[in-house]
Amino acid sequence: MIYVLTIAGFDPCNGAGLTADVKTFEAQGVYGLSVCTAVTIQHESDFKGVEWVKQETILQQLAILKEKYIFQYIKIGLIENLSVMNAVVDDLINYNPNIKIIWDPILKASAGFRFHGKFERELFTKVAKKCYLITPNQREWAQLFGPRIETDIATKFTNVLLKGGHARGELSTDTLFQKGEVTRFSNLRIDGSKHGTGCVLSAGIVAQLATGNSLNSACEQAKKYVTKFIKSTENLLGKHHYIQER
Repeated sequence: MIYVLTIAGFDPCNGAGLTADVKTFEAQGVYGLSVCTAVTIQHESDFKGVEWVKQETILQQLAILKEKYIFQYIKIGLIENLSVMNAVVDDLINYNPNIKIIWDPILKASAGFRFHGKFERELFTKVAKKCYLITPNQREWAQLFGPRIETDIATKFTNVLLKGGHARGELSTDTLFQKGEVTRFSNLRIDGSKHGTGCVLSAGIVAQLATGNSLNSACEQAKKYVTKFIKSTENLLGKHHYIQER
């Protein structure tokens, strides 16, 4: 059995956050472990607030999982701030220096709630360099890296997948920056949207990497999975499509 881990917030409607991640993991044939970083008060169309889990409690959750399981690929989603993020990342690297961390940098809820206050550029750079991949949308990209798309961003920080769901045009294009190379993954833009697509995409990448796919292939396959997820229902909550267990 292949174990992967999500470190993320709890969403009561299960469309996003750690429960959506676990559904995505298991739909793609890997077993999902989870560590809770926050309890959100929300459903797919409204966000009321968040109660943060203390850093010590997050690390305690990690500690007991590390006693029992071996995992190589981690997804980190909603987390209180960069200081907590840095502590969690360091704990994971101490556990396994070769661990691969995929960070979905959630800075704002789809309903408009902002999670982080003052942005600490120096600390962000420090954390980013310890991650294997960061998956910002266009608004997050602008806050993290600035509005311009720099093709050498991966050599400065890490591998970055710029999601294209919020862009305009006939095609929805995600752009992967890695080792100075740029790869684009496109499909026809789909009418409508789903709650939690960013969570599902990053979790899908983790599952694909854990089963042996390259980063390019993992990003491409995860995007195809999200496309099916968006098409799965007519409302904001999507259904997951299961494949044969590996």
